[in-house]
Amino acid sequence: MKITALVSLAAAVLAFADASPVHRPSHRGTAVSLTRNRNYKHNVHAEINKLNKRYPSLQILAASGTVPLTDVNPDVEYYGSVSVGTPAQVVKLDFDT
Repeated sequence: MKITALVSLAAAVLAFADASPVHRPSHRGTAVSLTRNRNYKHNVHAEINKLNKRYPSLQILAASGTVPLTDVNPDVEYYGSVSVGTPAQVVKLDFDT
């Protein structure tokens, strides 16, 4: 009998505790008006020079090379072995148009 009364009391308390209203703060934030700078000139060459001065090692990595291609059946598929990453891993790539 005591257990039944305690379970009933606990259920009643939980039912009312869950139904209590919760105050939630407003998350509207602050509005800031934006204005366009009409005098701004986009200078790509200056940005490239700035990046090359900051990261000189990127010029070394930006290189080209040649890859010998293997023809599988006439004009069906051309593939070549390319090494990627450090340490280098060899990957066979299908060179498609």
